[in-house]
Amino acid sequence: MKPQLIKEWNEFKKYLHENAWKLLIFNVLLLAVWALWMFDIAPRIDTEVVINSPRTYYNWLDIGRQGAVFTEYFFGLRWYNPAFAVILGYLLICVAGIEFGYIFWRMTKRNAALCSAFGLLCFAAPILAEQFYFELQIFEIAWAYIVCGIAVAATLWSVIRKCKILLATAILCLIWCFSTYQIFVVIYLVMVVTCFILIYQRWTIEEQRDTVLYGRIIARSIIIFVLSFAANSIITKLFFSSGNEYLTGQILWFSQPTKQCVKNVVKHVYEGLVGNSTFYVFFYGLFAVLTVLMVFVSVLRTAKAKLGMIYIAAAIGLQTCPFLLTIAFGGAPAARAQLAYPLVLACDMMIVLSQCKSKSIQKYILYLLIVVAAGTQVNRTMRLVYTDEIRAQEDTHLAAAIEQRIETVSGQNKPVAIIGVYTNNLNASCLQGELVGRSAFNMTSEIQPHYFWSGDRGCRVEQIVGFDLKSASQEQIHEARKQALNMPPWPAQGSVVDAGEYTIVKLSEDEWPEEVMPATMENAVTPMILEDLQVAVDSTAIIDGNLQIKGWFIQTGKSSDCVLPKVYLRKVSTGECWPISTSRVRRPDLVNAFEDGYLYENGGYSALVSLEKLDTSLDNYDLLVGIYDTKNKRYYAVETGYQWPSDIVTESKAKK
Repeated sequence: MKPQLIKEWNEFKKYLHENAWKLLIFNVLLLAVWALWMFDIAPRIDTEVVINSPRTYYNWLDIGRQGAVFTEYFFGLRWYNPAFAVILGYLLICVAGIEFGYIFWRMTKRNAALCSAFGLLCFAAPILAEQFYFELQIFEIAWAYIVCGIAVAATLWSVIRKCKILLATAILCLIWCFSTYQIFVVIYLVMVVTCFILIYQRWTIEEQRDTVLYGRIIARSIIIFVLSFAANSIITKLFFSSGNEYLTGQILWFSQPTKQCVKNVVKHVYEGLVGNSTFYVFFYGLFAVLTVLMVFVSVLRTAKAKLGMIYIAAAIGLQTCPFLLTIAFGGAPAARAQLAYPLVLACDMMIVLSQCKSKSIQKYILYLLIVVAAGTQVNRTMRLVYTDEIRAQEDTHLAAAIEQRIETVSGQNKPVAIIGVYTNNLNASCLQGELVGRSAFNMTSEIQPHYFWSGDRGCRVEQIVGFDLKSASQEQIHEARKQALNMPPWPAQGSVVDAGEYTIVKLSEDEWPEEVMPATMENAVTPMILEDLQVAVDSTAIIDGNLQIKGWFIQTGKSSDCVLPKVYLRKVSTGECWPISTSRVRRPDLVNAFEDGYLYENGGYSALVSLEKLDTSLDNYDLLVGIYDTKNKRYYAVETGYQWPSDIVTESKAKK
């Protein structure tokens, strides 16, 4: 090892020795935040795949995350062990926090307490709860943080210590972490920019050193970043993922109007600055403003300092880093991908405190703000962790109840078609995130074909807790959705039925009933007027030659699960009524709209009928909405007085 590196290693050991108790206390606190998850193996999204198939790559190679696969091979973790991988991952997070804190301490040679607490400030944020929810990759992400820190240190020491061998080290490390999780491109930028600001503040503003060094740091950082990014992109393109549709599919600039994308970006930036979200805090905007102001003032006070504009630009650019993906996508990315947000907040705290004089009143005020900010994040994060524990318990009970019902109904090892999704009954102390707190039986139903992937996930969750359920095929799911239209949702009797070749489990009403409803008109009926029935028509449209009608219905004093909605077309000239194919649609807003204690959550409806089945244009029909009494086999309806839009009438005439 070269003398320069030996000297740096001795500095690191000195930092550990002098701050041992501080590091121990803050890392114990960090582990306490995640304690419930460290020793919990409850099934979470995607994790059920690698638990049931321990040697699978999942989809990492397809989405440009071959670095995560390499990490597993490097550490011998190809056989997935949830307990071992998760505990080791959280321990590595502590190591990453110590590493990041040391890098910043080397830049300032002060604020050892804050540097020791850096891991707690950065890795106990609510956004990390969304990321660590994917426990199958906790170890890989934690290792990527460590590798990224090594790359940052190698970049800086290659200039400061004049050690060119570190150039190759930095490039190799960056390729590794970039190919593990793409957001590390931004993480590296945040770290390097922060280090430049801290070095400039200490060596130029305070000590008036030669600024040639900073020019070299900037140039070296850009060269290393460009080479690493290009190399990783080429490797990914040639050997692993040619399209990476997982990421490109999130870009909205080409699928939504430009004006809407701009609004999305502005909205997300505003939410991040003011803390208007579960995952953001007001202190981000506060420390962002303080950082830029203090940097600007420092430049004004030191008129002779060179590179002052670059110093200011770096401070401003640092605040934009958490929103680079937002700008690229044309909208907010998933919370789990916004790892730069808590990192920038922690870095801003370092920068602001580095410019305060020791034992000044401003410094103590800032310490108080940092404590409050950290406490706010920790409280919110622990609520998310608690919420998912409640969710996991409920999911386990649900899995057992479903298995028991299936055994009673079919008694055979048949494929299972799970239709609909399950919504957890979380208590008042819970705080639900994007995925945290969301039932494992309520994931990916929106991915087409609808309910095939979510049903498959539900069966894999059942397998984790010891029940051997196999998912139905796409064709069976499609047929099951048709039969499920007239089934009550879970947990009502009849929500699980034996359909011959497969078993149907209906967790909720179908959110896309028009996909499977027959577009026909039934025999004419004479519905009775029902006074306690409230209805509304929200929209009508013609799709592929079919008339689609959506709205809501409420029968006062009855849960919407207990009644079947029905939409009718009444011919004006004869008064004849035809009920058309209608299905429930989930409408949670109705519960708040009618606060009478009854469950109206499934009080939405969607109806579909082919225009070819009509013997005249739509303006010759009235629209009625009602229900069907299955017990007494009676039809009830309410006249809506709905006026068909002129464009729909015109299109219906054209179909005649």
